[in-house]
Amino acid sequence: MIFYIWEPCYLIDKIALSLIDASHRNVNCKIILDSIGSINFFNTLWHKIMLQEGIDIIEYRNFKNLKNFLKRIDLRQHKKVILIDNNIVYTGSMNLINANHFKKTHNIGKWIDIMIRIKSFFLVEIIKTIFFSDWELETGLNITKNINVKKFNSCKKNNRKKINFVQVITSSPGLSKKFIHSSLIKLILLAKKNLVITTPYFIPSQCLLKILCHRAQNGLNINIIIPENNDCFLIYWANRFFFRELLLSNIKVYLYKENFLHSKSIVIDNNISVLGTINFDIRSILLNFEIAFIIKSLSVNRKLSLINKKYIANSKLLNLQDWDKRSISQKFLENIVIYLKSIL
Repeated sequence: MIFYIWEPCYLIDKIALSLIDASHRNVNCKIILDSIGSINFFNTLWHKIMLQEGIDIIEYRNFKNLKNFLKRIDLRQHKKVILIDNNIVYTGSMNLINANHFKKTHNIGKWIDIMIRIKSFFLVEIIKTIFFSDWELETGLNITKNINVKKFNSCKKNNRKKINFVQVITSSPGLSKKFIHSSLIKLILLAKKNLVITTPYFIPSQCLLKILCHRAQNGLNINIIIPENNDCFLIYWANRFFFRELLLSNIKVYLYKENFLHSKSIVIDNNISVLGTINFDIRSILLNFEIAFIIKSLSVNRKLSLINKKYIANSKLLNLQDWDKRSISQKFLENIVIYLKSIL
């Protein structure tokens, strides 16, 4: 498992107990958790108990370690991945939290997330490679002996057509920081009729913003769904800085009214979907360690489109005339906060 946030509570403690039970059944349990995102977990007894019960846990980029602190403490492990045996993988936007109560003091309501489950030996072997690479980069220990290379190569050779339906994009130390950025650009350029972006944080690079606006001005139907409220004060105002330019380019901006929409997805026309941990912001695209699946599947696309329609039904569509009526103080905050966009 890899998670950014593990927040101890009754619901998540049941998962910890299930993992301990699995370890007692000789299941090899390995967990990577981000040091800052999961700080509350590492400050409880659960960390020590799970280690004692035979579960391997890595505190990724431990910010209390002077060596890591002096490197870059802002580079965070933001992946959310579950690997089960040799054929099931989960990924998506969900952290290990109680969605009804996490950050309750922020008055943003329940966290709305989405995960995808794929059953595929070939895909699991790819994710294993990514997991073991992250493990080795943090610990120096090479555990890739667990990868079934012979079966992996055989599966690759015999399923060339099938593997084209799912592609993995990821970022980690040692990989190009621009890989996800360039992948998103290519995906936007692939769209012919419709593009739907669902993200809790919308702070794109200038390049991505220009491409989105250019495509919309040339007839591409683009919908962007983001939460009306946000769990971060600065991001709340930074998001809004871009709304006017989007609206001027005929991009529809929907503000999700019910709870906190934390889902991250892109739907392109009628056959390509992107699901994973990538937010549409500079931090996620260029700094954090992320993962997403690009899926060419009509059935997945339809399901995701139905989910997005439900989001839109619970959202309000922004209007340029109404948006321009916002107060001077609001405009001032948007323009001040946007200077911090590279660190948000």
